[in-house]
Amino acid sequence: MIGIASFVLVICCAAVMAQGQCTDREAAQQPGSWHAKNRFGDELANADRTFPKNQYALLLNKADKVIAMLKALPTPIGAEAQPIHSISGTPYVKDGPVPFGVDVPIFNYYCNPNSRSIHVGDETGTWIYFYFNSVGWLANERMVRGHTVNGAKIYQMPQQKGDLRGFALLSPELNVGNPDEAIIITADGSSPFKPLSREKFLLSEQKKYQDELDKLLKMSPPPAFGVAQRQSELAAISNLLNSLSPEEKQQQAIVNYRYGFTWGNPRSKVFVTEAQGGEPLVTLEAAPFKPAASRTAVKIITVYWRVSKSTDAESAAIRQFKENFDFQALRKMLDQ
Repeated sequence: MIGIASFVLVICCAAVMAQGQCTDREAAQQPGSWHAKNRFGDELANADRTFPKNQYALLLNKADKVIAMLKALPTPIGAEAQPIHSISGTPYVKDGPVPFGVDVPIFNYYCNPNSRSIHVGDETGTWIYFYFNSVGWLANERMVRGHTVNGAKIYQMPQQKGDLRGFALLSPELNVGNPDEAIIITADGSSPFKPLSREKFLLSEQKKYQDELDKLLKMSPPPAFGVAQRQSELAAISNLLNSLSPEEKQQQAIVNYRYGFTWGNPRSKVFVTEAQGGEPLVTLEAAPFKPAASRTAVKIITVYWRVSKSTDAESAAIRQFKENFDFQALRKMLDQ
């Protein structure tokens, strides 16, 4: 997957105007582009190896539709986007539709005092990602909070911070204090994330600590303190599980990760509300990613963006994108 919070290029950028006098103000007022030629090349090296290369064009043509939608946006001022075609990653479900998309870094313009000309920036923290058949950064390892008994990853559900023209606007926080934004587009409007029950959370914790205890017991000799600690933690998990009513067991697990909890400490609350800093836990449904009539089918689309706070031009471009991009046209790319 291409894209990190700070992307550094090793290739020197070409000037966007003839050499001469320039100012930072002129750079900030320079008309930009949503479809400038990218300087990196397309990201195809990490494509699903089971997908034939002679079918790449089918996916790239769909990605081109996204770039055409970007072209329809009002011209950004003081910045330019350089879209990158991407076919990267393996399907969430074996033989499912292939993940692909468009990564869009946005670079500001600046006045180079040495050459006295306006240049494209060398790095950016502002990106837009269009993920087809994937939830992209929403399934980043930083969002993982363990595994169910069956091995499915448990994720922290991003907060919902309102609505963006008919789509739930999510606010994932991969970096503390610097939330990103995302929307998920499905045919029926449902989320691919399924709430994890308190019971399933406790069973997953029980399995984790039992596995750790089993490893300790295989040591020669078993470490007495470690064994006693794991046994105490397992007892605390069992006590909490047994104390819940059937209704409470089926409630979504909103867990006190932010302030911490310790198994066996009677003052340590495991389940809290979101207002108290709790994290709602979810798993990722397999249904939107199951095999379709064609592996080039589009079953789910995620749009994810992050904004650099350091340049006004990049921030303005993202605001422009949110206000003007045709998300409903993007939704029509779904295969029913």
